[in-house]
Amino acid sequence: MVKQLILPSLVFLFIFIAGCSDATNNQVVTKVDNTDPVTLKFGLAKGGWLTDEELIEYVVDPVKKKYPYITIERVVMEPDEASLEKLLAQGEHLDLYVTSVNRMGPFITMGLAAGMDDLIKKYKVALNRMDSLSISMMKRSSGGEFLSALPYNSNFSVLYYNKDIFDRFGVPYPKDGMTWDDAIQVARKVTRSDGGINYLGLTGHDVWRTASQMEVGFVDPKTNKALVNSDPWKTVFETYKKVFSIPGNEYVKSNQAVNAFFKDKRLAMFAGANQLRNLQETEMNWDIVSYPTYKENPGKGLAAAYHVIGITADSKHRDAAFQVITTLLSDEVQLDISRNGTISILNEDKFKKQFGENLPYLKGKNVEAIFKTVPANRFPPTDFDVKSQSIITDAFGEVVKPGGLDINTALRKAEEEINAIVQQKQ
Repeated sequence: MVKQLILPSLVFLFIFIAGCSDATNNQVVTKVDNTDPVTLKFGLAKGGWLTDEELIEYVVDPVKKKYPYITIERVVMEPDEASLEKLLAQGEHLDLYVTSVNRMGPFITMGLAAGMDDLIKKYKVALNRMDSLSISMMKRSSGGEFLSALPYNSNFSVLYYNKDIFDRFGVPYPKDGMTWDDAIQVARKVTRSDGGINYLGLTGHDVWRTASQMEVGFVDPKTNKALVNSDPWKTVFETYKKVFSIPGNEYVKSNQAVNAFFKDKRLAMFAGANQLRNLQETEMNWDIVSYPTYKENPGKGLAAAYHVIGITADSKHRDAAFQVITTLLSDEVQLDISRNGTISILNEDKFKKQFGENLPYLKGKNVEAIFKTVPANRFPPTDFDVKSQSIITDAFGEVVKPGGLDINTALRKAEEEINAIVQQKQ
């Protein structure tokens, strides 16, 4: 359901002022002749990419300081094709949208995404200051020819662990640099029933997300054929099956794993993406180490969930919209993002060194673990990824249940289901 809001705290008048070039810090050159008041419709997809508070802190307030003549009208939407079709059918026209790089497919397919290379050149945006993988992934998602959006932050992946459970059983804490096989061996030592509580050793996000470490996709965007019945996917299924073959380490899906770790405090290790909001609210004695890796693709964490901002193809205010983007990419805002516990898209060391400075609960924690793996390269997104995620999750559930399917059969069935979805769309 698409819902349009104009929040009082999110509506501001912005006046463009000319910026100046600084060769020492690659600041954007800004000179806008037209300073007439303009309303920009800002499409914000649900999913945690920007909370109301972050929208104010990272977009509204800094843009208000620099260019106080734009009115931002927020449009809350779902980033799927059906909702976008409904949005267009209602005669709605967005100027800006925020989503994740792995959910760009519908925006591109429906013609909402548009190249921004002309604006990048016009305002001298230094792409070499940005995470190089994020730029290459955005080009791939756009067909390799242009940039239809720019990333503004990145997620991260680490292995969270409950120190109290390890202390309870006298087991040494996990270490940085573990493979999945290493983590499984540690998990065997802390998967126990004690005091009426069944302690789980290890789990993580659903299997499709862990598969991103192997840089595999669901559907080939060129052939529109399913890719899941393949050796990399078999490796992922085999590894994750080992996790849940540990006696007593029951299979739980991602949302259940989060509750088992943060709420019930009976999960020793949780391999996941950014969970800092949950950690802010817990009294658990916790720490982190680097995300477990596959020996077949060493050093790679989860594929980066880059959050991106783009200008729609039919926006009549492209220059004004691009100024919002450059503000979000400024050093000032990117430092704020990093200090608040999200990875900045800018690649200079100062952004890493100041990571989490505004978060007292990170003091004394192994924050360096966040940067000891590099994000895996995400496979180009397609319109079929969201449904494929559900199919592959169900397929793995069939593998780990008692008397379930063998891996080859489960992946073959998943391949057939995904291909059927693709054929329905053609």
